[in-house]
Amino acid sequence: MTFYIFTIYDESQAVTATCVLVPMGAMLLRSFLKMEFDMKTKLIRLALAMGTVFFAGAAAAADDTSEIEVSASIAAACSVGDGTTIDLGALQMITAEGVQNTADDVDSTTFSAICTTGTTMPTFKYVSANTTGTDFVLEGATESIVYTLHQDTTGTLAAVTHNTDAAHPDFVVDGTSKDLPIAVKVTQAQKAGKPTGAYTDLITVTVTFDDGV
Repeated sequence: MTFYIFTIYDESQAVTATCVLVPMGAMLLRSFLKMEFDMKTKLIRLALAMGTVFFAGAAAAADDTSEIEVSASIAAACSVGDGTTIDLGALQMITAEGVQNTADDVDSTTFSAICTTGTTMPTFKYVSANTTGTDFVLEGATESIVYTLHQDTTGTLAAVTHNTDAAHPDFVVDGTSKDLPIAVKVTQAQKAGKPTGAYTDLITVTVTFDDGV
């Protein structure tokens, strides 16, 4: 937009008025310049400036918006960690009195387990490396010893069934890792008469859960 600025001075050179005229067309400008002023009373000096004016707020910036969707999900998931060795040590075979020991031998460890919060029905399955049947077995050079597995530290809870899913009584699904105990028990009947030597086994722990699929 083109604008014109007119400054009017009186005879003492003092500014008496400043006008801004926005033209309605070339004719308006010519008419204004032909105006006659009384030179006896006032000295009129005309200052003419031309430029481009921008009126703040005359054309306010337009706003535009858009939406960006953000999404995420958490899947049902579980994981188990390794436990330390269950070391029964030297089995109690003979008492200090020199008779057959009738006590059971028990040792325990823990393994870590974690499930995302909301995961349903996690269970644990324990498999002995030395059997294809239903027993947990310690294997020696010439003989083997059957043992039982329990989901506690003392072997007092009911034994779990080999290669069968079982809920662990100490496991809570809350998204944090838990150390879960398991114990191995060798009864007097299972060790009686067994020859000397080392007996070993390897237990595989598998967690099973509902993944919602």
